[in-house]
Amino acid sequence: MLEANGRKPTRERLTLIRLLEELRSLGYDGGYDAVRRYACHRSRENAGSTAVAFVLLSFAPAEVYQFDGSHEIVVMSGVTMTVKVAHMR
Repeated sequence: MLEANGRKPTRERLTLIRLLEELRSLGYDGGYDAVRRYACHRSRENAGSTAVAFVLLSFAPAEVYQFDGSHEIVVMSGVTMTVKVAHMR
């Protein structure tokens, strides 16, 4: 029941109170605290899992350009200044 509830969009998910009411209609006679503890335990178990995602980036020739930037300290005409430099590849 928790898994099915977790898959629903956020606005459609049942609160723990509503889940307790659903469980009671199925014959559960436990209390709210037990349901809350179980839900928190399941949430912590699933917190470490992440979804695997891969996005293939594909560009036409000359559509993208990559460069690295840095700040360098230089002396020009006796004046020390910091300039932004683009390192092209």
